[in-house]
Amino acid sequence: MERGSATVFDPFAGAGTTLLAAEKMGVECLGVEAHPFVARIASAKLLYRTDPALYLEHIRKVKIRAENL
Repeated sequence: MERGSATVFDPFAGAGTTLLAAEKMGVECLGVEAHPFVARIASAKLLYRTDPALYLEHIRKVKIRAENL
C-alpha cells in the first residue's frame, strides 16, 4: 500500500453516507448492510452522479427565466 492511500470499510453501511463521503474524497470504499431495503437505498445513492457545471448552467437558465417574468 502506498503512503497516504487508504480504503474505508463500513461494516454497517446504512444508507451509504460514509461511502459517499469516501468516494467524494477519492478514497476506495467498501460497505456491507444487512437490511435489504436500506442496502437498496445505499445502492441507489451510490449510483447517482451529478456534474456541478451542468447544475450551475441549469440554475443560470432558471435565473434568467425568473428575471424575465
